[in-house]
Amino acid sequence: MRILTSLLFLIVLVFSCTSKKTVSETSTVSQVNEEQLIKEGFVKGIIKDFSNEDGCGYLIILNKTEQIIQPTKTLDTSFLTNGITVWVKYRPIRPIQPKCNKGITVSIEAIKKG
Repeated sequence: MRILTSLLFLIVLVFSCTSKKTVSETSTVSQVNEEQLIKEGFVKGIIKDFSNEDGCGYLIILNKTEQIIQPTKTLDTSFLTNGITVWVKYRPIRPIQPKCNKGITVSIEAIKKG
């Protein structure tokens, strides 16, 4: 009898510890990550290829303001894909002769895929 009770307790314990995550819980986790990135000074944007226009190359269009930012240094090859979403932390710099006439010239402090 004692073995049966112990076995039953073990079965209940195993089944009660299974994960029951739902899509909404996953969304909440990503919202928390987005909030943390915003607190750290990141803004969300999309990489766009402007190579056909004045040889601009890949630039970033910020989601909220739709402002175009032009990094002073070439982005890493993993970010050179048209249409990917990124989180970027940048700093406007004193105007220098830009590579193209689109957007403002910035120094990228950090960039993450998102």
